[in-house]
Amino acid sequence: MAIAIEQKMKREDLEKRARRAADLARERDREREAMIKAAEANGDFDRWKKDQ
Repeated sequence: MAIAIEQKMKREDLEKRARRAADLARERDREREAMIKAAEANGDFDRWKKDQ
C-alpha cells in the first residue's frame, strides 16, 4: 500500500513538473514573439535576427 502511494506521489510530481516546464516554454515563446513583433514594428527585425 505504501509503495502504491509513493508511486502515485512520484507520478503526480512528474506531471506537475511537466506542466510547469510546458508553461515556461509557452511563456518563453510568447516573449520571443513579442520581441519579434516589436523589432518588425521598429524596422529593426533584420538587425535583431542577426543578433540572435
